[in-house]
Amino acid sequence: MLKRKVKTALLTSLFSWVSIIILGVIIGVIYKISGGADKISPAIGSLFLIIILIVPIVLVVGIPISMLSDTLTKNTRSKYRRLYSLSIHVGSGLLLHVFVFPISYQPNILSYLLNYSFYLGIIVIISSIFWIIDEMRKNKPSFIENTNAN
Repeated sequence: MLKRKVKTALLTSLFSWVSIIILGVIIGVIYKISGGADKISPAIGSLFLIIILIVPIVLVVGIPISMLSDTLTKNTRSKYRRLYSLSIHVGSGLLLHVFVFPISYQPNILSYLLNYSFYLGIIVIISSIFWIIDEMRKNKPSFIENTNAN
């Protein structure tokens, strides 16, 4: 299981890099069209930092969260097992965000959401990518199992 999770984490990092680069281009174009005063948008500067930190964060945080999600949902026979698993992946990422950027530094929850909504969106995207890749790899029958069944 750990080998599959590491491969999933590396694939997630790759797809996240591509997604973030595309997002950065879109944000840069919007920033320039809207008449941004600086040569580079502050959000694009943050994207470079996020790209550097994706692999370690996904490996150190994503794999244990995914293993926890599998453990908590493995006996669930409900049609909602995937929804529970997705909720654990995204919810854990958002909870970690609250620990890294505490709400107590902001005057109210709306101010917090406005200041950190970009990062919250990135977390939701990356954790969702991890979940999608993990579910696809988990449910993909292996070639050996298919040949032994015949």
